[in-house]
Amino acid sequence: MDETTKKLLIGEGMFLAGFSLRAIERHLKINRKVLASYLKKEGYGIEAKTGNSGYDKYEKYEKAVPEFLEGKSIRELAKKYGFSRQGFSLHLKDQGIQVNATKPSNGSEETSRKIKQAKELYNEGKSIQEIKKEVKLDGAILAHEFKKMGIDTIEEARKYKVNEDIFKTIDTGEKAYWLGFLYADGSVTFENGRYVLELGLKAEDVNHLEKFKRFIDTDAKIDDKLVKLKGKKYMAKRIAIHNKKFVQNLIKNGCTPRKSLNLSFPDETILPKEFVNDFIRGYLDGDGNIKKFDRNTYNPQVYVSFTGTEEFLTSLCKWLDVNPNKFDNEGNAFRQRFGGNNKAFNILYCLYDRGTVFLDRKKEIFDEWNKYLSQRKSLFK
Repeated sequence: MDETTKKLLIGEGMFLAGFSLRAIERHLKINRKVLASYLKKEGYGIEAKTGNSGYDKYEKYEKAVPEFLEGKSIRELAKKYGFSRQGFSLHLKDQGIQVNATKPSNGSEETSRKIKQAKELYNEGKSIQEIKKEVKLDGAILAHEFKKMGIDTIEEARKYKVNEDIFKTIDTGEKAYWLGFLYADGSVTFENGRYVLELGLKAEDVNHLEKFKRFIDTDAKIDDKLVKLKGKKYMAKRIAIHNKKFVQNLIKNGCTPRKSLNLSFPDETILPKEFVNDFIRGYLDGDGNIKKFDRNTYNPQVYVSFTGTEEFLTSLCKWLDVNPNKFDNEGNAFRQRFGGNNKAFNILYCLYDRGTVFLDRKKEIFDEWNKYLSQRKSLFK
């Protein structure tokens, strides 16, 4: 992954945390027009602005640093290169270059007052976003001052309530279900100190995201995202959890980055036998398919299918005690399909009959098949 792509991914996380494009630009040193275009392509409601970007000043700062070290004043360099003295002073401090204090102007006195107020609000328990809104202090100055206190404003802004230990041990059917669902549909990222779980579903399944929110006890927002799939566009809903411990627990339990290429069925050290059916139901709800019941079809037949790696599907078939069919190849993934009313319905019955958590629309399909097959069986007794 190249440096620009890394910055864009980090910038996306900062944007979700509430940072403005200008603040992200200053922190990551990336042109906000480039970032805006990237976010727009990812489906966010962003309009890329025209005109020069403030990013240009960083190149000027770098040119001015050697001249400052040679003895030129900040005032001279600000006039020569057309940047603010305060911004360049902060840049020097961030580079570890000592800047001699000068008599503050009225403007810097006002900034000092706001910084003091910001620190007081932080000590009172206010969030970074609340402080920025109340104090109206430039984000770069706030980040710089808080950095001296050992506070990372990016991480602070991402904080919200979440049970970060929920996946530490898989010891309930509900935990097993959601682990299976995340094996199928969750996206885990960890790089450059960025730990994120993202879960995106169709807009019609937003209720399922609400169930997940309650399960992990979080107040993180559910956002809209425009998704492109097979040449079509549709609006999706997603939730992103930025929490190192939360993500590390998922990775420890086998829910890893790039899992479409390396996913393995969890062993007993991760998933106790009594919760395997819950796990598989979660996986089916996330990345499986059940044929819809059609009353207009003569002698309708059930089928159920799972998509995953060859290794994962082989272990799944072993657990379900069914002989695997030949896997269908779907790009980098494989698909295992079970047909025939007895085999397919027996699988669904084991998964859904006593399940306590499920994707509503798939449970409804199971209920229709269950009713139909029960009625048909009673007719032939």
